[in-house]
Amino acid sequence: MIAFFRDRDPAGRSEPEGMESTSPSTNDVDVLSSSTLAVASLATPAPSLQEETPHEEVEHQYLWRCFPDYVWSQRVRDTPSWVWGFGYDVEDSSGGRRWVCRRCIQNKNPKPRSFAEKGIQNANAHLFKGHGIRAPPDKTKSAAEKKAEKLKVKDQRSIAEVMKLDTRLPREQDIANSLVKGFDRKHFQRLLLEWIIEENHAFSVCEQGRLRQIFEYLNPLVKITDANITRTTIRRKVLSAYEMHKDKVVAALKQSCGLIHVSFDGWKSGNRHSLYGIACFFRDENSQPRKLALGVPELRTRHFGHNIAAEILDVLDAYGIQDKIGYFTLDNAESNDKAMEVIGGELGFVGSRRRGRCFGHTLNLSAKALLFGHNVEAFEEQLSGEAALSEAEHTLWRRKGPVGKLHNLVVDVRRSDQLTYLLRSIQRSEFDLSSDPRIRARQPVDLIIDNDTRWLSQLYMIRRAIILRPFIEQLVLKHRQQWEQDNRSKRTGNLRKSAREPRICLEENQLTVNDWVVLEHLAKLLGFYEDAVKTLEGDGQQRKRKGGWVGSYGNVWEVIQGFEFLLEVLEDYKQLASEIPDAEHFRINVNLGWEKLNKYYSRLDETPIYYTALALHPAFRWGYFENEWKDNTEWVMKAKQMVREVWESDYRHLQVVRSPVDDEPVAKRQRKYYNPFQAYCERTRPVLGYGLVKEEATLSDDINEDTNELELWQSSWEDGDNDVRDPISYWHERKRRYPRLSRMALDFLTIQPMSADLSCVGPAMSDAISNLGGGGLSTPYLANLATSLNYTAGCLLTLFGGPLINKFGIKWSCIIAAVGMPLSGSAYYVCAKYRVNWYLIFAKILTGFTYGFLYVAESTAMLSYPLANDRGFYLGVWSAMRNSGSVIGGAINLSNNHSDSKAGGVAWSTYLVFIAFATLSIIEVMAYGKLLDRTRWSQTKRAWISFACWLIPQAACFIWIGIEYAKLGRRKLENALDYETNTRRCAEAYLPYLIMQSTSYVCQLSLYWILGTFSTNAGSSARSGGLLRAFETAGQTVSYAINSHSGSDARIPFYVHAAILCLTVPCMVFLIRLVPEAPAATDIDAEPVIEGVLDNKQVT
Repeated sequence: MIAFFRDRDPAGRSEPEGMESTSPSTNDVDVLSSSTLAVASLATPAPSLQEETPHEEVEHQYLWRCFPDYVWSQRVRDTPSWVWGFGYDVEDSSGGRRWVCRRCIQNKNPKPRSFAEKGIQNANAHLFKGHGIRAPPDKTKSAAEKKAEKLKVKDQRSIAEVMKLDTRLPREQDIANSLVKGFDRKHFQRLLLEWIIEENHAFSVCEQGRLRQIFEYLNPLVKITDANITRTTIRRKVLSAYEMHKDKVVAALKQSCGLIHVSFDGWKSGNRHSLYGIACFFRDENSQPRKLALGVPELRTRHFGHNIAAEILDVLDAYGIQDKIGYFTLDNAESNDKAMEVIGGELGFVGSRRRGRCFGHTLNLSAKALLFGHNVEAFEEQLSGEAALSEAEHTLWRRKGPVGKLHNLVVDVRRSDQLTYLLRSIQRSEFDLSSDPRIRARQPVDLIIDNDTRWLSQLYMIRRAIILRPFIEQLVLKHRQQWEQDNRSKRTGNLRKSAREPRICLEENQLTVNDWVVLEHLAKLLGFYEDAVKTLEGDGQQRKRKGGWVGSYGNVWEVIQGFEFLLEVLEDYKQLASEIPDAEHFRINVNLGWEKLNKYYSRLDETPIYYTALALHPAFRWGYFENEWKDNTEWVMKAKQMVREVWESDYRHLQVVRSPVDDEPVAKRQRKYYNPFQAYCERTRPVLGYGLVKEEATLSDDINEDTNELELWQSSWEDGDNDVRDPISYWHERKRRYPRLSRMALDFLTIQPMSADLSCVGPAMSDAISNLGGGGLSTPYLANLATSLNYTAGCLLTLFGGPLINKFGIKWSCIIAAVGMPLSGSAYYVCAKYRVNWYLIFAKILTGFTYGFLYVAESTAMLSYPLANDRGFYLGVWSAMRNSGSVIGGAINLSNNHSDSKAGGVAWSTYLVFIAFATLSIIEVMAYGKLLDRTRWSQTKRAWISFACWLIPQAACFIWIGIEYAKLGRRKLENALDYETNTRRCAEAYLPYLIMQSTSYVCQLSLYWILGTFSTNAGSSARSGGLLRAFETAGQTVSYAINSHSGSDARIPFYVHAAILCLTVPCMVFLIRLVPEAPAATDIDAEPVIEGVLDNKQVT
C-alpha cells in the first residue's frame, strides 16, 4: 500500500549539496553551504559524458524530456545570484537563457518550474515557497522569505512571557523550567501522527487552524517550539515508518508456521484510480490466526486476468512469500479465473484448486435473484442512481413486484418533506392516544431507503415498512384526501381535469394485502440470509463476544453448513409460496434464489478447501458427510477422496519438527445460540464414539512416520471432541501427536470464507490518494493543430450532413460518432506518454468525420423534437450539458497545474475563477432558455432580445481586449497572468475572455432557437442544422489553426474574430427580420420524418 505512494513521493530527494528541504514554516529550512556559494558564482556548466553518474544521466534525460527545444547554455559568464546553484542553465534556439529548478527535475515534477534569466528573482521565491530553501545570510532574500521571518520573530515568545512568569524569582523560574522539561516535541508529534492514522483522518487535518489553537491553548510550547507538523511531514513519516518496519513484517511472514492465504479484490476510488486491495491470513509462532494488508497496487491497464495476476505477484514477490502461498478467497468475477490460472502457473500449482469463492458474494447473488428475479445486472444498469425516480425508473421498479412497489413508495415519501412530516405527525398522534407510557415516550421514525439493489438495504427497508404499515396506509389515505381538497373546483365541486393524481395514490402503485404478506415472508427469509452472512463474516479469531461468550466469526468449516441451511430454508419457502394467493413474483424468485445458491454449492468440489476444513474439525470429521448426505453416497465418497488426495500429495510425507505444546485447555462450544444458523450448525454435529476407538487407551504421543495419521485420527475419538468450539487450539495441542495432520488441519482451518476484510481498505485509500493527478501534453500547439484538423474534417462532413442524416437516421449517426470517441482519447494518451504525434493527428482527422455525424444529429434532434413553446428550455438543457465539459476540464487542469505559474500553466486560484464562470454559464443558459419560451412576446421580439443579450457584452469585450493588446503590444509574458501573483492584471486580461466564453453559449442557443422558428420538420431541420454546424466548425478550424504555431502574433486571432463579428451583425439583422411572429404552421420544405425523431405535429 505504501509503495503506491512512494512512487509518487515529491519529497525526500536530496540536492547535490546534500541538503534536505522541508516546509518553510518549520525550523529545518535549508541553509546554503559555502561550497554551494562557490558553485553559484558561475553558471551551471554542461556536464561532460565522462563526468555523468547514472543518477545524473537519469535526471538529464528527464530534463530534456520536459524541455525538448532547449540545450545546455553556450554562454558561461558570471552569475552572481546564488539560485544558479540550484538550477540548470539552458537556452533555446534563439539564445533565450532559462533557469530550470534542479529540485523539480530530481523529484520528477510533471511541470518543473523554470524562469527566464531576467526574471531570476522569481526562482528565489520558488526555492523558498516550493522547496523550503532559504537564501544565505549575505544574499538577497525573496519577499516570501522576508515575510515568513517577520512573522516568526513576531510570534517567537518564550514560555515565561506566555505564562507571565518572572524568572528572576526562583519559584517561578522552577515553574518555567518544569514546563519546558515536561514537553517532549517529538513525543507530541508522534501522538498526533498516531491519532491521524488510527482514526483515518485526512493528513491535512493537522494544518487546521482551530486544532492548532486548541493545542497551543493546552500547552503554549507547541507553538513556541514549532511542534505542529504539516501534511507533507506526516506523509514522509508514514513512509519512513513503513520502510523501517517492513523488514519486520517480512520476517514475521517468513516465520509463519504454515501456509499464507491471500484475498484480493478491486474497486475504483472517487478520483478514478483502479485499486486492488491485497490481504493475507497466516498463523504466528503461537499458531494464532493473524491478518495483514499487504498492499493496494493500482491497475493502470484493463482488468484482464493476466494484468491482475501481475500486480498480485509483484506484491507477493516484494514480501518474499511466494513459496508459502496457500489458498485464495475471491469473489465470483470471471477475471479472477484467469488471474488464478496465471498465479498458479507462476507459483507451481493449479490455480482453480487453490481458489475459494467468497461466501458473502455468493449470498449477494442469490439474495438479489430472490428480490429481483431474472436479469439483475441489466436491471441495475437501467437505474440512474438518482434520489428522485423518473417515470421510466418508477415503472421498472413496479415490475419487480411488492419490493419494487415498496421502493417507489419509500422514494416518493423520502423526497417529499410534506409526506415525511405527515408520516411523523400520524405516528405522533397514535402514540399520544395510547394509555401506555412506554408507547407515549416513543419517537416517530422515518422509512429506510434502500441502496440501489444491495440486498441488506432492501431487508432493512422492508423491516421498517412492516413496522410502519398502519401509518403508511393512513399516510396514503390522508395524502389523497388533501390532494382532492386542493384540486377540487370551487365552482363545480369536481376535480380539475388538469389535476394529476400523486403516484403513491394510484391504484397500480398501492401495496395490497397479499403484497404485505409477501413482504413479511421476504423479511423473514432474508433474515436467514443475514444470519448466515453475519456468522461467516469475520477473521476466525477467538474474541469475547456480547453476552460474555468467547468465540469466532468467519469460520471456513461452516461454509458447507451455510449452503445446506439456506437451501433447506428455500425448500420450505418453495412450498409456502405455492399457498400464497397472487404471489407470482415471490414463487418465481424463490426458485431463482434457490437455483443461484445451488449453482455455487455444486461448485464447492472444485477445491478441497471446504471438505477438508469440515472433515478435520474434531466435532464433525467424516460423520457430518455420512449423516447429512446419507442418501447421496457418491457425494460422501467424493468428499473423502478430495481430502485424502490433499493429505497424500502435500502432507503425509512432509518433513516436520516436533515442538513443545502449551497445556492451555481447548475452549468448548457455547451453550447459547444467537441465531437460527448457529443453532443449525450445532444441531448437525454428529454423535461421535459409536464405532470409533477411544484414543487415550490406544495411542501414545509418538507416531511412526509410516502411520497414516488421517485415517488413525478419523477412526478414534476423545472425550469432549463433540463439544470442541475452537478447532485451531485443538490441533495446536496435538501438534506432537499428529505433527503432519495438525499442520494440514491448521492450514485449512485458517482459510477465510469471505473477502470482507478488504472492504475496509477502500475508503481509506480513496481519501489518501484524492489529490493525485495526471499529466498531459506539455504545450498546447500540437493539440491545437490536431483539433483544427478535427474540425476541418467535421466541417466537410456537416456540409453534406443533412442528406446523410436523412439517409442513416439519428440512431445510427450517434453510433458512428461513438466509435470515434475511444480513438480520440487513446490518441492523447499515446501522444502524451510515448510522443507518437502522428497518431494524434491521424485520430483527430478520422474522428472529425465521425463527430460530424453527431454534430448534425444532435442539432436535428434539438430543432425538431421539442414543442414550439418548450424549445428554449430543451435547448438550454442541451447547452448546459455541453458546458458541463468546461467545468470538468477546468477541474482537471486545476488538479494538473495548481502549482504552476509559468506560461502554459497557471495557479489554482485562476482555475477556480474559470470553473466558477463555467458553472454560472450552466445556470445562465437554463434561465435563458426559459426566457425564450415566454409566450407574452412574439417570436420576432424574442429574437431581437436574444440578439442583444449576446451581441452587446461580446462587442464590449472586443473593445476591452483591443485596449489590452494596445497596452501589451507584441511583448510575451514570462509568467502567465495569474490571479494569485497579479490579481489586477489577471482580472483585466481574463475577465473579458470569461464573459465571452459564457455569452457564447447564449449566442449558440439563440441561433438554434431562431432556426427552429422556421421549420418543425426533421428533414429540413437536418439540412439547416447541418449548414449551421458547418459554419460553426469552420470557425473552430480557423481559430485553432491560428493558435497552433508557437511563434504566431497573439493579436491575429483577435483581428480575425473582430472581423467575423462585424460581418455577423448585418447577417443576423437580415435573418431576424424573417422570423415569423408566431410558430410556423407549415414547413418551408417538408420532408419525410427521420427515423427515431417525431416532429411537433406527430407529438401533438
